[in-house]
Amino acid sequence: MNRMRWLMLHAAIFSCPLLGFAEDGSKADDMTIPAELKRAEVRMSPAHGLKDNKARRKDASNILKIGDKYHVWYGRPPADVSWKEICTGLNVEQIWMATSKDGHHWTEHGQVLPPSKPGEWHGRANHAPHVVPWHGKYYLFFSAFHGPYSKENPCIGEKHFGLAVADQPEGPYEHVQDTPIFSPSPDPKAFDHYLIDDPCIIRRDGKFWMYYKGKNFGTGECKLGVATSEKITGPFKRPQVKPVCDAPWHTGCVWPHGDGVAGIVDSPYLAYSSDGLHFRLGAKLPKDLSDSGVYCPDAFDDAQKGRGITWGLCNKYGDGGMVRLQRFDCDIEVEKKGGRSKP
Repeated sequence: MNRMRWLMLHAAIFSCPLLGFAEDGSKADDMTIPAELKRAEVRMSPAHGLKDNKARRKDASNILKIGDKYHVWYGRPPADVSWKEICTGLNVEQIWMATSKDGHHWTEHGQVLPPSKPGEWHGRANHAPHVVPWHGKYYLFFSAFHGPYSKENPCIGEKHFGLAVADQPEGPYEHVQDTPIFSPSPDPKAFDHYLIDDPCIIRRDGKFWMYYKGKNFGTGECKLGVATSEKITGPFKRPQVKPVCDAPWHTGCVWPHGDGVAGIVDSPYLAYSSDGLHFRLGAKLPKDLSDSGVYCPDAFDDAQKGRGITWGLCNKYGDGGMVRLQRFDCDIEVEKKGGRSKP
């Protein structure tokens, strides 16, 4: 996402009359929001090793702890090319991985997906990764441009989700199929007809729940949707055709929280749903946590009680279209037992 789209999104959100209301438009019941989601303190700090001017680094994945190191995946387009080239050129943006022992100082390990061949659907701007460790393998979900795009702004175009798998977190990853694993709705009136983006997966009630941003070109609004599957490789099906929250929602960053699901709305707000399908807004965040990825150890445990989060990585925008990753710390844990979430 470039800086202009980010500014336009925030302008639309702050003018939206639905903030503070329930999914159906009625006034939200404050008692449905857990206490820790009604307050918000956020501290920002550098992500050392991921903030130089050699390349843009953006759209951090979820963060996994494997062995004694934290792992994160992210989009890494060059710093010296235009956003048009990034969004339309073959293999200009690729997905990289970095590791850290403390969550503050990171070492890059290079590209994890092989370059796309001419004619393959995922050749344009592989980005917004999310990685699920499952049965000894690592499944990498990602977004890529595929199909028509706006001539006025090539970075606004049709997107689909791909899926690749590897035996090691650093790859090499291989695509599980030659076609997208999930695509925009074919219904022209659907909120996610034009594009889908930013997959985020948790395990709940014996299924994989994939949350994502959807957009309809007619409205221009981004909303959060969900699709579920009994298998990690799909098929993913929408349990409902409408979005899970009526407020604009750009990045699908969610995690298991208590009995329900919590998330970061880029507006910036926290949000909560007891059933994973109907979200209400909680506290307003003091900082913009754009395109966030969080460390949540029990995201795939199908836990009865999600413990919440204490830190993650998000985008930091600068001059000239530069974007870097930065760390944020917060206190959004349901229970604090041995500091499980925080390094």
